[in-house]
This record gives sequence, structure tokens and C-alpha cells, in this order.
Amino acid sequence: MKKVIITGGTGLVGQRLTTLLKHKGFEVNILCRNPKKSNEFKWNIEEGYVDERVFEQASAIIHLAGAGVADKRWTEARKKEIIESRTKSARLLYQYLSKGKYPVASFISASAVGFYGDRKSELLTEDSSNGNGFLAEVCKVWEEEAGKFSTLNIAVSKVRIGIVLSKDGGALPKLDFPIKFGIGAYIGDGKQFVPWIHIDDLCNIFIHLLEKNLHDTFNGCAPDIKTNKEMSETIAEVLHRPFIPFPAPGFILKTMMGEMASMLLMSNNCSSQKIINTGFAFQYPTLKEALQNIYEK
Repeated sequence: MKKVIITGGTGLVGQRLTTLLKHKGFEVNILCRNPKKSNEFKWNIEEGYVDERVFEQASAIIHLAGAGVADKRWTEARKKEIIESRTKSARLLYQYLSKGKYPVASFISASAVGFYGDRKSELLTEDSSNGNGFLAEVCKVWEEEAGKFSTLNIAVSKVRIGIVLSKDGGALPKLDFPIKFGIGAYIGDGKQFVPWIHIDDLCNIFIHLLEKNLHDTFNGCAPDIKTNKEMSETIAEVLHRPFIPFPAPGFILKTMMGEMASMLLMSNNCSSQKIINTGFAFQYPTLKEALQNIYEK
């Protein structure tokens, strides 16, 4: 039985990934600040501490840890926290693994489609350049820290994740809230592309990389990329609600949210062809199928 370490394992994606890994026969250790279960182990990034028992017989690390980019307004202090929660945590793991005591062979790091910045309708592949803006900067340094594990002869993979759709939280309750009341809200002009992925497909991408021993960078988003307005229309269709268009103008968002509004207004037309070419099959390749699964449960 292979043992996998997950950082950020108590979060939305981490919890679901843990469940699916166990169904596949993996053993899972979780690094967290306040361990409560037998498979949870303490780490403290600021103090540079990791309970080293977590590494015993583990062959891979899936690095999901990081402060939520949408949780608070982007003050300078918050921006620093968002970056350092990703970079310092990776450096801490690197420090421990550089001792050469543990058999970790694979390091799979989360990243985000924010890597590309606002690119309008440009088709974005994993070979596309790093974009501009705070999120692009975050993803760049995030991926650079992950890449350093290759100097320890540890194979590195990176998954640039889109908006994760789940019945248990995340972005979807914020997207569908006005639609449930018959308001077809969309953001800006509604033409920006929104890369999304069902949480099970995202978790299965991580599992696919482990099982197929793949080491590369992949976009973690479904093939059916929608514009913001199309996404709202599809949510309304699946919820059987009328769609009465109601735009939230960009200038109002910028006034309310400051720099963080860029996250809602940017356009990322991301391709999922690279992961498909490895033999990965999406369980929910279209937005309608993903939403039907989520809402019908």
C-alpha cells in the first residue's frame, strides 16, 4: 500500500482527496496545525517544525496548503500571507526532505490558473507564459518553490487549478446565491472565460498523476470552459430558475473589493488537452453534467 502525505488536507479539496485516495487503497497522512485524528500530524510553518513521523514510509507529497486568496481583502499584509503560506511551507518540507532520511519520490504541488493572468480569449496551454498581476506572481513563486524538489531527485508535478465546484462549499454557493432568487448575476461584461472543474475530477487528476507516475505541469480544469455569463445561465438552467441578466459592473467591484476584484474580472481560456492526452477521462466534462451531479445529491 502506498502512503501519501497531504498538506492542507483538512480543507475542501484535501478532505475529498483523502476519501478518494483511501478508496483507491492509498494510506494518507495529513499535515495540519491542530491534529485530531490518528493520521494527522502537526506542523508549524512559522516555527519551522514538522512531526517527522509523517514522512515514515511515505512515497509522495501532495502540497495543497496555502491561505485562501478570496477569504480577505488584499492588503499588503494579506498579500504577504498568501505568498508566504505557499512558499514557506514548501521550503519547510524541502528542509526536512533534504536530510535524505525519507523515501519520498514524488512531489505534486497545487498551483492555479491565475498563473496566466488576464488573457482575454487567448487559448492557454501549459506552455503559455506567466502573466501579470498579483495572482500571476503568487503562482510563479509557488511553482518555483515546488520545482526545487527536483534537486533532491524527487519528481515534481504541478496542477494549475481552476474554480473548484463542490456541493460542500467553495465558490459555487457564492455563484449560485443570486440565481436561486431569480437574479441572473454575472460579473463585468460576462465575456471573461472561467476555467472550472468538478472537485472529483480535480482529485482524480492528482490520483492519476500518482498512479501513472507522471511528472509535468497540467491545467486542472474541465474541457468545457464557459464565459462568466454562460456559467450563470447554465446554473440557472440546472436549478430551473429564470435567467434575468443582471451585471455587476467591474468598477463597482473594484470599489468594493479593491485589487482582489481582478480575480473575478480576469479571463483564462485554459486547455485541458494535455491531461487528456495522458489518458485521463473526465467524469464531468461539461458544466451541465457537473452541476447536475452537485445539485441532485
